[in-house]
Amino acid sequence: MTTSRIIGVCLTGLLLACSSGGGGGGGGGGGGCALQGGKKPNGGVCDGTDTGAAACTGGVCIGLNANKQNLAGICSTKCNADADCGTSGYCLGPLNDGNKYCATRCTTNAGCCDGFVCVASGVTGINICSVEANAGGGCGLVGGKKPVGGECDGTPAGAATCSGDVCLSLKKPNTQNKAGICSKAGCTSGADCGTNGVCLQDPIGDGNNYCALGCKANADCCDGFVCVAAGTTSVCLVN
Repeated sequence: MTTSRIIGVCLTGLLLACSSGGGGGGGGGGGGCALQGGKKPNGGVCDGTDTGAAACTGGVCIGLNANKQNLAGICSTKCNADADCGTSGYCLGPLNDGNKYCATRCTTNAGCCDGFVCVASGVTGINICSVEANAGGGCGLVGGKKPVGGECDGTPAGAATCSGDVCLSLKKPNTQNKAGICSKAGCTSGADCGTNGVCLQDPIGDGNNYCALGCKANADCCDGFVCVAAGTTSVCLVN
């Protein structure tokens, strides 16, 4: 059984971290996905990593972009046609790796499970169980950890919860009552910091550059952080 991890994008064809547009807005999907042979079926939650694929019946765990549902990955399997995807299945793609993958059709959130919601697939008349793009909600996990701009506890141990392996301690008191924010050290430009990333030059005076999440408004931030000025740009932080 092959495994795969694909960082999803919302193309007019596909999928992950798409805007809501399906049959049901708000809230999560139905209950937990019933296990099949001890594993999650297509449309069940997984951890978004290569190893997470072992928890899926189809041998594929698709990694999700930051999303409102704060889910890291969704179980799937490769396909060529809808018939390969079982009852209520839809073969969508190709995704950015050139392959097509099974998704679960839906008309409302109740048709989804494990907290997924019913969103537009990008193909007219077809909605699928997936996630909604993040817009000021919780930071979506990256491989089970918080991305740059996500909240951490402000301690050295807190770095283990951050995908960039850095948890910067924040000055208190602050209006948002936050202890720490996830970052990544050693950047030379925003390109080193991921989508909408900003590389801050020695912001804490230890000689290192650190990544931050760039923004134009509070809605671009997550985990309760706000958009504040940082030199000639703006980043998600506290005030």
